[in-house]
Amino acid sequence: STNRRAMTRLARDRVELSAKSWAVEDDIPLEIVGMAYAFSSGLRFMSNISLTAPQGSMIAVTRSNQVKGRSTFLKLLGQVISPTGGNLFIPSHLRVLHVSYQPVALDAGLWLNLTFGDQDASRDRVLGILQGLGMRTTLHYLAEGQDDDDRSWLHAFSPSELALVHLARAFVMSAEVTVFQRPFYHFSDVKTRSLVLRMMEELVAEKGVGLPAETR
Repeated sequence: STNRRAMTRLARDRVELSAKSWAVEDDIPLEIVGMAYAFSSGLRFMSNISLTAPQGSMIAVTRSNQVKGRSTFLKLLGQVISPTGGNLFIPSHLRVLHVSYQPVALDAGLWLNLTFGDQDASRDRVLGILQGLGMRTTLHYLAEGQDDDDRSWLHAFSPSELALVHLARAFVMSAEVTVFQRPFYHFSDVKTRSLVLRMMEELVAEKGVGLPAETR
């Protein structure tokens, strides 16, 4: 939005100048200042939340048994909903993706579902992500050369494999700000959870999963 771009310019002005413009942009933090959210009824759900997070951070959002609102907070970060008060500032050059804990699938072929966020992704890169997540069923299905319009996978895959397709799509897109909501929810085995966590760590550390260094 115009407001987001204006805030980015102001934030860039506050950052120490550098000979390389990318270094300046990489130094602009994500900021929340006095953020509040109220329901349409007027009931205030959360208020006066402030924090600063540098780019390249991996942050876990937790809650105590007495405090609710984690899901709403993550939706605010993922720009699914907007604050009703205060400011949530994410630099305008960063893409934002909210990944819900409920798997979402397009009524389309498997390949389109995997590459929906980056349809120019190379086959080798996508297959590498699937291998990294241990998605044997998906890899086997793709190896059979199914038609791009074939939707049989939507009914053939287990709930956990559908959840992995959902996560894999996010890793293929590799948005600069990716908000995962309960990413381990559908996986009871430690191995799969570890693979997902490892890929999340790569997403942060390498500014994307399987991307060439010159494009990060």
